[in-house]
Amino acid sequence: KASSTVLFWDKDTQNEGSTSKITKQSLQQISFGEDFVTNSVFFAGNQEFEDTFSNQLICRCLNANWPKKEGYQWEVTDIEGLRIDGKFSEKLIKMMGDYKRAENMSWNYVRKSDFGKVIAESITRDEINQVESLNSIINRIEEIIR
Repeated sequence: KASSTVLFWDKDTQNEGSTSKITKQSLQQISFGEDFVTNSVFFAGNQEFEDTFSNQLICRCLNANWPKKEGYQWEVTDIEGLRIDGKFSEKLIKMMGDYKRAENMSWNYVRKSDFGKVIAESITRDEINQVESLNSIINRIEEIIR
């Protein structure tokens, strides 16, 4: 039911040429009204969900869940350069996979869904408050459950 549904998409799904099949226009074409699209569809990040979060939060998540070898930690500088061009999430996952292979780490390869789960478990309320798209979707969910 549309009145109890919210959608949270990477912002780049709206870019011209995106391979996403779900856009505001496509939702309206399948009978989701303008009100739903305006009030219950949210977009995250400059391009994608993962680039929404601070380098500090990402480092905290990496160090807690996919640590480097003893005596080393993921640093903000490891993350900063990944934001420059292209898909941040792809470069982040690749960086972690490259490190895992190079250092023969025992943790599993990381998928976007793994990373999203860890971010959700790690983010503080103060950090949520700094992300407009997260605040908006949380406010909408609170409206629905009232």
